[in-house]
Amino acid sequence: MSVYLSPFDAYIAAAFLSKPGEQYHAIPAYEFDPRELIGDNGGRLHYFLHCGWGRVTGNWLLGEREALLAYTAWIQSGYHLKP
Repeated sequence: MSVYLSPFDAYIAAAFLSKPGEQYHAIPAYEFDPRELIGDNGGRLHYFLHCGWGRVTGNWLLGEREALLAYTAWIQSGYHLKP
């Protein structure tokens, strides 16, 4: 799961990652309930915090497989779910 500081960045990622028959969608954080992900991962929530896109002199930087180069941090948080 990726978390974006900017809604605009989230929409860029969704548009770039979408393929025929495999659509990605950006949703606001208040619409997301992480309990299922936390329960499936032993009480931990794993996510990437997206901080921005790589650009040099106005051009997008591409990484592996011609994907946009993103600056991210991998985060693992521990939670105790109430029954």
